Amino acid sequence: MSAKSAIKARLTKACTSLEVPGLVAVANVGVSSILNVKLETFRYAEAFGVSSLKQGKTHDALKLDSTFYLASATKLLTAISALQCVERGQLNLDEDVTHWLPELKDLEILTGFDDKGKPMLQWRQITGIPLPAKKLPVVEYFNVPLLFEPGSSYMYSTGYDFAGVMVARANSTTLNAYMEKHIFQPLGLWNLTLNPDSKPDVLAGQVDLSMRTGGTHPVFGTAIDSSAPLTYSPLMNLGDSLEDASGGAGGSGSLLDYSKILKSLAADDGKLLASEMLDELFRPQLKDSALTKFKEFLSIKEMNNIMAGMGVGVDANHALGGAVVLEDIPGGRRKGTMTWAGLPNVYWWVDRVAGISGVFGTQIVPTGDEKCIELFRVFEDFVYAVRKV
Repeated sequence: MSAKSAIKARLTKACTSLEVPGLVAVANVGVSSILNVKLETFRYAEAFGVSSLKQGKTHDALKLDSTFYLASATKLLTAISALQCVERGQLNLDEDVTHWLPELKDLEILTGFDDKGKPMLQWRQITGIPLPAKKLPVVEYFNVPLLFEPGSSYMYSTGYDFAGVMVARANSTTLNAYMEKHIFQPLGLWNLTLNPDSKPDVLAGQVDLSMRTGGTHPVFGTAIDSSAPLTYSPLMNLGDSLEDASGGAGGSGSLLDYSKILKSLAADDGKLLASEMLDELFRPQLKDSALTKFKEFLSIKEMNNIMAGMGVGVDANHALGGAVVLEDIPGGRRKGTMTWAGLPNVYWWVDRVAGISGVFGTQIVPTGDEKCIELFRVFEDFVYAVRKV
């Protein structure tokens, strides 16, 4: 059996046995933008399984152009947008963000615990300030106290949401309109959006969420048993709470279109960013205590799974676009590969040295599902084995 037949058989079995209801896997190999070597073109794109487990609903086959909720996979698009603004001189990576976000000027740093000894993380609930009953702007919805002085530590947070607001304000438009003009249209992408209601075809192709039963981890919220059965789960929609688009988690669209953005970055084709800014996108940013905290998170299996499932023990840092691997993985990713994930177990990577990029996605919650990560790694291993890089 050929490698391509073997991966198709494995992923088909995963869906027919309901390890996952459905998945899309796309990979591209072309040019090593670091080594300046043109590799033999290789592309893999397949959809497997069904788009919904909802009872009474027709279980349509998943398609390559089916609409996935991208969640935190949106962060890469916002990072690209922000760096485009830096290229044009609209934004500066070292400027005080309160020039564009005056709402953040007087944020306090939360350092204590409540009277029951619980960490004060869910600030609105613990302090008695209710969650909004109406739609709010991003800067108001996510306006909560800091946990530490910026730069002194690391926390998975809403920074990309604020960056998206800066992009919108610097261009006097919405973040969705900005991405349409400067990311989606230049690459001929019609199935990506931060506003699904504005694109009926994209909305009509929405894949339903499925939830892994069997309970969740009391601290990390990941599934306790990744082999537990799956059941239908209602769709999430940040648009129900936000007046404007979330640059951190508001994207939806086809993984096939998303893969073309990854391919453009891997090839350094200049369509989205000039080479200098592309290097900035991939440049490790954390140091000292912030890097120590980031690596502490990665040393915890559940957090590692949530943060792109790189594997405990893999040396990494965080760049503007995602996590960056700091070592060659035998038979796989090269040093400098960037990767991240979206909440419903959507995983992507860009390896500029090997000239490989790809995305693998389901619509399963909770995030960091070990079965999904296992299948993602099987797919990624297949891609590198076929290329023999």
